[in-house]
Amino acid sequence: MWSVTRTRRSPGRPRLSEIRVPSKQAIADAAARLFMEKGYRAATMEMVAEAAGLTKAAVYYHFKDKATLVVAAAHSVFTQARAATEAILARPEPLRARLEAIARIVLNLPQPFTAFDAMMLEAEGELAVGFFGSRYERATPAEREYMRAMAAIGDEPVPTSNVAEELGRKPSSLSPARDGLIKKGLIYSSERGLIAFTVPHFGKFLRKQAA
Repeated sequence: MWSVTRTRRSPGRPRLSEIRVPSKQAIADAAARLFMEKGYRAATMEMVAEAAGLTKAAVYYHFKDKATLVVAAAHSVFTQARAATEAILARPEPLRARLEAIARIVLNLPQPFTAFDAMMLEAEGELAVGFFGSRYERATPAEREYMRAMAAIGDEPVPTSNVAEELGRKPSSLSPARDGLIKKGLIYSSERGLIAFTVPHFGKFLRKQAA
């Protein structure tokens, strides 16, 4: 008996209009919604194409595989969330009013934060290099040391004094590293004296790297 080897069928060529940057962003946004709604493993590239209103060829033109796409989806969510947060914090309003406005955004998200957290956990392997790794590489050696100390303490918001104690340093000497990480969007101050990673599971990623 002759055996027939099945090969993966090419998705074809995308339309000229689908090659443009707006199409790439539409795909990343659609993927983020689908990954949160159905789960990273269950959602397919075909589903993403349909949700974005584009062809499957367009999806593969911009993203070579689903692993590349989930990295872009995570970046998209955090970029939009950071832009919205920074816009609110820049308002000439009392701090309490600004923090309440940010809280309302979180509560009114189309997908609950737990869904995004689940997506990040399910695609942890794919995100390790393209998402977590790229963010870590943006930090200076002193900033990386600061983040590793944060990760060693835990995943919940931690007092800056605890980070200093972990490193055997005075809190004031670590201010440049802390401020640099906040400006780069790698950590944030949830309230005075407390800091946390902006990305879920980032501390876990750093602990694995140190193991």
